[in-house]
Amino acid sequence: MNEKRAFLRSVLDMDGRYTGIALTRRNIAWIGAAAVFLFGGNLLPFGPETPKAGWAVGIIASDLVLMLSGIIGCGGSGAYICAAGMLTGLLEASSVTGGSVLFQFAGFSMIGYGIEVTPLGQRLAYWSLKTFGQSPKRIVLVFLTVSAVMSSFLSNTATVILMSALCHQIMQQMGEKPGNSRFAAACMLACVIGAIIGCCGFIQGSIGIHVLAIEQIAVTTQGAFIITPLQWSMIGWIELLILLPLTGMILLKWIPFDPKEVHLLPAEQYRKRLEEVGPIGGEEIRWALLVAAVIVCMFFGVPTTTLMMLGVILLLFPGVGIMDARTAFGKAVPWEVVFCGVTLSFLGNIISNSGLTAILSAWLQPLLKDHPPFLIMLMLALLIAALSMYTIGTTYANIAIGITMTAPVIESLGFHPALILFPVILSVNYMMGYFAAPIIAPNYQYGYWKRGQITVIGTITALCAVMVNCLVTYFLAPVLWGVSVYL
Repeated sequence: MNEKRAFLRSVLDMDGRYTGIALTRRNIAWIGAAAVFLFGGNLLPFGPETPKAGWAVGIIASDLVLMLSGIIGCGGSGAYICAAGMLTGLLEASSVTGGSVLFQFAGFSMIGYGIEVTPLGQRLAYWSLKTFGQSPKRIVLVFLTVSAVMSSFLSNTATVILMSALCHQIMQQMGEKPGNSRFAAACMLACVIGAIIGCCGFIQGSIGIHVLAIEQIAVTTQGAFIITPLQWSMIGWIELLILLPLTGMILLKWIPFDPKEVHLLPAEQYRKRLEEVGPIGGEEIRWALLVAAVIVCMFFGVPTTTLMMLGVILLLFPGVGIMDARTAFGKAVPWEVVFCGVTLSFLGNIISNSGLTAILSAWLQPLLKDHPPFLIMLMLALLIAALSMYTIGTTYANIAIGITMTAPVIESLGFHPALILFPVILSVNYMMGYFAAPIIAPNYQYGYWKRGQITVIGTITALCAVMVNCLVTYFLAPVLWGVSVYL
């Protein structure tokens, strides 16, 4: 027996030395469970009209098991979906190409990275503190607002990392100690909460979630419905402008502090910081002009894929670019997220090709047909927000549940799926209910706030955000997008 174990260990990566995931009994059990779900799904009696619907259920269920158990990450999950789809005949190998989705992912990532590769982010933060940071409460609101604005251009995770480090430096200069200052706790939480709600401003604010969700709506409705970047920003910025003061009130209400106990830094300190950053450079101006040009082109209806190709060229082109190719393709683009987004986008094809869409519509129509569209929108947004807040690593599962499976059902009910599901897409971002969530952890590690505080504040903020998102989308999107809630 010992010899067999030694042989297995010599052949297999039992300890996870290379993959980072040990082949323990627990993990073997999860792999076995995934296999049971995969082949068991094919045994479900869906009927001769949809002979492969069971395979679709099995693929989705087994992929969820592998993801939630930590056996595979998001990149591996997308590869699994595509491989299983091709092996079961639900996907054609020739159809599994990235196309415009890949270009949009990469292009938006590179453009967003411009605020990180230039001093513009630090400049914005220090200028805001110098201008508005003359009271402790205003400082909290500055961190909240700057984080939200940056997150609209840069990824929310990158914003949390950048703003948390900057906030930590300033708290140290002010003499605030981790774990002993409610003011510092409010400032640090403002950085992470602001980054999470701020990603609704532009589509690139959370590129991995937004582009994939939009693609799923398009695929499952045969391209009939989509949200353009311009439509996104029209509604997203209105919702953000409403949410910022509400979130500020929540932070100051639930983490009260005595302003008299806070030792403010003089404006001169922030001015010195700005001087250390240096004068506004040409790279900042070029990046700002590029973003402005992209927004203008979106307004005039230039195709997004075309814009991204032109944007990448300008970012790298001699004389007008702001980064080299190694930085753009090596650092700016989170390739696992991109690969995952592109491959998981074919989940919609699998569901449609298997006939599962028709089955879901038949099941859900009786449950939803008597409810008004606003109530359907609100229920879905609350469900996905709850799943995002209190579970870890379920992002793409939440997209599958809240977007992929519901878009064709909403269309069959006679409602505009892209409009109804816009608040649901935003809810996928609300991963702010648990301190160990990947987007929260970089902020929590500084030790300024307690674990339960993010759960309370995150829950209250998410509930307000869901309500605001639904109300604004339902009443303003039809006007600004030029569409109707009813088909």
